[in-house]
Amino acid sequence: MTKTTNEIITDIKVYIWKMGAEHYSDWYVAVSKNPENQMFTVHRVDKENSLWIYRQAVSPAVAREVEDYFVNILGAEGATDAATGELRRDDTADIVYAFRTTPQTEPTRSLWWESHVFIASDLVVSSMFSSLSHSG
Repeated sequence: MTKTTNEIITDIKVYIWKMGAEHYSDWYVAVSKNPENQMFTVHRVDKENSLWIYRQAVSPAVAREVEDYFVNILGAEGATDAATGELRRDDTADIVYAFRTTPQTEPTRSLWWESHVFIASDLVVSSMFSSLSHSG
C-alpha cells in the first residue's frame, strides 16, 4: 500500500516513539527501490534484533520529501555526500526506510557523548584545581 508524505512521516515517528528512542540523530533514514537489501546487506542491520521500518510512497518525489524532513529538519542521519553535504539519492526510488544505528550497523552509532563527558569532566576538574590554587 502506497502512502503520502504525512502518512509515512507519522508511521516512522510513531514507530520511533514506541520503540523508546530519544533522538532522531540515532536513526538513519534514506530511500531505496530495495530497502531490505539496503538495510540488511549494505547497512548490516540485524533483521531479527534491530529497530527498522520502511514504507512505500505514492511517488519518488514523496519519498524524497520524507527523507529530507527526517534528515534536514529532525537531524536523522542520511545518505549524504561527504564532499557536498547533499543527500545522495536514486530519483526513481519510492520506498523510505529507517533504522536505529548501532555499533554493528553502517553507519555506526556515534558515541560523541562519551568524549564530551570526559571533556566536560576534565574541564570541571581543571577548573576546580585552578580555583583552589588561586584562592590562597
